[in-house]
Amino acid sequence: MHKRRNKILIALLAISFLSLPSASQANQKATLTVFAASSLADSFTNLGKTFEKAHPGTTVIFSFLASPTLATQINAGAPVDVFVSASSKDMQTASVRAPIYEGFVFNRMVLAVPVKNPFKIVRIKDLNRPGLKWIQCAHEVPCGSAADAALESDGTVTSKPVSLEPKASGVIAKLMQGEVDAAIVYHT
Repeated sequence: MHKRRNKILIALLAISFLSLPSASQANQKATLTVFAASSLADSFTNLGKTFEKAHPGTTVIFSFLASPTLATQINAGAPVDVFVSASSKDMQTASVRAPIYEGFVFNRMVLAVPVKNPFKIVRIKDLNRPGLKWIQCAHEVPCGSAADAALESDGTVTSKPVSLEPKASGVIAKLMQGEVDAAIVYHT
Protein backbone atom coordinates (compact mmCIF):
# COMPACT_ATOMS: atom_id res chain seq x y z
CA MET A 1 0.00 0.00 0.00
CA HIS A 2 2.80 2.42 0.90
CA LYS A 3 4.70 1.60 -2.31
CA ARG A 4 1.62 2.41 -4.39
CA ARG A 5 1.03 5.61 -2.40
CA ASN A 6 4.66 6.62 -2.89
CA LYS A 7 4.43 5.98 -6.64
CA ILE A 8 1.34 8.17 -6.84
CA LEU A 9 3.01 10.90 -4.81
CA ILE A 10 6.14 10.72 -6.97
CA ALA A 11 4.04 10.97 -10.11
CA LEU A 12 2.17 13.98 -8.73
CA LEU A 13 5.48 15.57 -7.78
CA ALA A 14 6.99 14.97 -11.20
CA ILE A 15 4.00 16.28 -13.09
CA SER A 16 3.51 19.24 -10.78
CA PHE A 17 6.97 20.68 -11.38
CA LEU A 18 5.59 21.93 -14.68
CA SER A 19 3.14 24.16 -12.84
CA LEU A 20 5.21 25.30 -9.87
CA PRO A 21 6.84 28.74 -9.87
CA SER A 22 10.53 29.13 -10.65
CA ALA A 23 13.03 30.08 -7.94
CA SER A 24 12.61 33.76 -8.85
CA GLN A 25 8.91 33.43 -8.09
CA ALA A 26 9.42 31.56 -4.81
CA ASN A 27 7.29 33.97 -2.77
CA GLN A 28 4.27 33.45 -5.01
CA LYS A 29 1.59 30.93 -4.28
CA ALA A 30 1.22 27.98 -6.63
CA THR A 31 -1.85 25.93 -7.44
CA LEU A 32 -1.93 22.38 -8.75
CA THR A 33 -5.27 21.46 -10.33
CA VAL A 34 -6.02 17.74 -10.37
CA PHE A 35 -8.97 16.14 -12.16
CA ALA A 36 -9.42 12.61 -10.85
CA ALA A 37 -11.96 9.82 -11.13
CA SER A 38 -14.48 9.91 -8.31
CA SER A 39 -13.29 6.48 -7.14
CA LEU A 40 -9.99 8.11 -6.13
CA ALA A 41 -11.43 10.85 -3.91
CA ASP A 42 -10.33 9.45 -0.55
CA SER A 43 -6.81 8.41 -1.50
CA PHE A 44 -6.06 11.49 -3.57
CA THR A 45 -7.40 13.90 -0.96
CA ASN A 46 -4.89 12.39 1.48
CA LEU A 47 -2.12 12.59 -1.11
CA GLY A 48 -2.98 16.23 -1.75
CA LYS A 49 -2.56 17.05 1.93
CA THR A 50 0.81 15.29 1.98
CA PHE A 51 1.88 17.15 -1.16
CA GLU A 52 0.87 20.53 0.29
CA LYS A 53 2.89 19.85 3.46
CA ALA A 54 5.93 18.95 1.35
CA HIS A 55 5.48 22.09 -0.79
CA PRO A 56 4.52 25.04 1.43
CA GLY A 57 2.69 27.69 -0.56
CA THR A 58 1.26 25.15 -2.97
CA THR A 59 -2.45 24.45 -2.96
CA VAL A 60 -3.85 21.31 -4.55
CA ILE A 61 -7.35 21.74 -5.96
CA PHE A 62 -9.27 18.58 -6.83
CA SER A 63 -12.23 17.90 -9.04
CA PHE A 64 -13.58 14.39 -8.48
CA LEU A 65 -16.15 13.40 -11.10
CA ALA A 66 -16.86 10.61 -13.55
CA SER A 67 -13.90 10.19 -15.92
CA PRO A 68 -15.94 10.87 -19.10
CA THR A 69 -17.17 14.15 -17.60
CA LEU A 70 -13.64 15.22 -16.69
CA ALA A 71 -12.30 14.32 -20.16
CA THR A 72 -15.07 16.40 -21.76
CA GLN A 73 -14.26 19.35 -19.49
CA ILE A 74 -10.57 19.13 -20.39
CA ASN A 75 -11.34 19.13 -24.11
CA ALA A 76 -13.65 22.11 -23.58
CA GLY A 77 -10.69 24.05 -22.18
CA ALA A 78 -10.91 23.52 -18.42
CA PRO A 79 -7.55 24.35 -16.83
CA VAL A 80 -5.95 21.23 -15.37
CA ASP A 81 -2.44 20.12 -14.46
CA VAL A 82 -3.04 16.42 -13.77
CA PHE A 83 -5.79 14.12 -15.08
CA VAL A 84 -6.23 10.71 -13.48
CA SER A 85 -8.88 8.71 -15.30
CA ALA A 86 -10.58 5.47 -14.40
CA SER A 87 -10.38 4.33 -18.02
CA SER A 88 -7.88 4.42 -20.85
CA LYS A 89 -10.69 5.44 -23.22
CA ASP A 90 -11.20 8.69 -21.32
CA MET A 91 -7.44 9.28 -21.20
CA GLN A 92 -7.43 9.06 -25.01
CA THR A 93 -10.36 11.48 -25.19
CA ALA A 94 -8.51 14.00 -23.03
CA SER A 95 -5.27 13.53 -24.99
CA VAL A 96 -6.69 15.89 -27.62
CA ARG A 97 -5.55 18.74 -25.35
CA ALA A 98 -2.80 17.19 -23.25
CA PRO A 99 -0.03 14.62 -23.57
CA ILE A 100 -0.50 11.24 -21.93
CA TYR A 101 1.99 10.10 -19.34
CA GLU A 102 2.51 6.53 -18.25
CA GLY A 103 -0.11 5.21 -15.89
CA PHE A 104 0.80 5.17 -12.23
CA VAL A 105 -2.45 4.00 -10.65
CA PHE A 106 -4.34 0.92 -11.71
CA ASN A 107 -7.75 -0.53 -10.93
CA ARG A 108 -8.70 -4.16 -10.72
CA MET A 109 -12.16 -5.55 -10.30
CA VAL A 110 -12.93 -7.32 -7.04
CA LEU A 111 -15.87 -9.12 -5.52
CA ALA A 112 -16.53 -7.25 -2.27
CA VAL A 113 -18.54 -8.70 0.61
CA PRO A 114 -19.39 -7.54 4.14
CA VAL A 115 -17.10 -8.62 6.96
CA LYS A 116 -19.62 -11.17 8.29
CA ASN A 117 -20.38 -12.45 4.76
CA PRO A 118 -23.64 -14.26 5.69
CA PHE A 119 -23.94 -15.89 2.24
CA LYS A 120 -20.35 -17.22 2.47
CA ILE A 121 -19.50 -15.73 -0.93
CA VAL A 122 -16.08 -16.78 -2.19
CA ARG A 123 -16.46 -16.92 -5.99
CA ILE A 124 -18.18 -14.77 -8.54
CA LYS A 125 -20.63 -17.57 -9.41
CA ASP A 126 -21.91 -17.31 -5.82
CA LEU A 127 -23.80 -14.20 -6.98
CA ASN A 128 -26.41 -16.62 -8.37
CA ARG A 129 -27.52 -17.78 -4.90
CA PRO A 130 -31.25 -17.37 -4.24
CA GLY A 131 -32.07 -14.29 -2.18
CA LEU A 132 -28.63 -12.75 -2.58
CA LYS A 133 -28.60 -9.04 -3.50
CA TRP A 134 -25.58 -7.69 -5.34
CA ILE A 135 -24.65 -4.38 -6.95
CA GLN A 136 -22.27 -2.84 -9.45
CA CYS A 137 -21.62 0.49 -11.19
CA ALA A 138 -23.82 1.64 -14.08
CA HIS A 139 -22.84 0.25 -17.48
CA GLU A 140 -21.89 3.64 -18.96
CA VAL A 141 -19.23 4.54 -16.37
CA PRO A 142 -15.75 2.96 -16.35
CA CYS A 143 -16.37 0.97 -13.17
CA GLY A 144 -19.54 -0.49 -14.70
CA SER A 145 -18.05 -1.35 -18.06
CA ALA A 146 -15.15 -3.07 -16.28
CA ALA A 147 -17.62 -5.02 -14.12
CA ASP A 148 -19.58 -5.99 -17.25
CA ALA A 149 -16.38 -7.23 -18.90
CA ALA A 150 -15.42 -9.26 -15.81
CA LEU A 151 -18.87 -10.84 -15.62
CA GLU A 152 -18.89 -11.63 -19.34
CA SER A 153 -15.41 -13.12 -19.17
CA ASP A 154 -16.38 -15.30 -16.21
CA GLY A 155 -19.63 -16.38 -17.83
CA THR A 156 -21.13 -18.02 -14.74
CA VAL A 157 -23.37 -15.23 -13.38
CA THR A 158 -26.96 -15.31 -14.57
CA SER A 159 -28.49 -13.15 -11.83
CA LYS A 160 -28.83 -9.38 -12.21
CA PRO A 161 -27.65 -6.63 -9.86
CA VAL A 162 -30.34 -5.01 -7.72
CA SER A 163 -28.91 -1.58 -8.52
CA LEU A 164 -26.53 0.11 -10.95
CA GLU A 165 -24.77 3.00 -9.23
CA PRO A 166 -23.24 6.03 -10.99
CA LYS A 167 -20.05 5.89 -8.87
CA ALA A 168 -17.85 3.24 -7.28
CA SER A 169 -18.20 5.08 -3.97
CA GLY A 170 -21.98 4.57 -4.15
CA VAL A 171 -21.49 0.83 -4.64
CA ILE A 172 -19.24 0.61 -1.59
CA ALA A 173 -21.58 2.79 0.49
CA LYS A 174 -24.54 0.48 -0.17
CA LEU A 175 -22.44 -2.57 0.69
CA MET A 176 -21.19 -0.98 3.93
CA GLN A 177 -24.72 0.08 4.92
CA GLY A 178 -25.90 -3.52 4.55
CA GLU A 179 -28.26 -2.78 1.66
CA VAL A 180 -26.63 -5.52 -0.46
CA ASP A 181 -24.79 -8.78 0.16
CA ALA A 182 -22.03 -8.34 -2.42
CA ALA A 183 -20.60 -5.89 -4.93
CA ILE A 184 -18.40 -5.95 -7.98
CA VAL A 185 -16.25 -2.85 -7.78
CA TYR A 186 -12.77 -1.41 -8.32
CA HIS A 187 -9.86 -1.85 -6.01
CA THR A 188 -7.36 0.90 -6.78
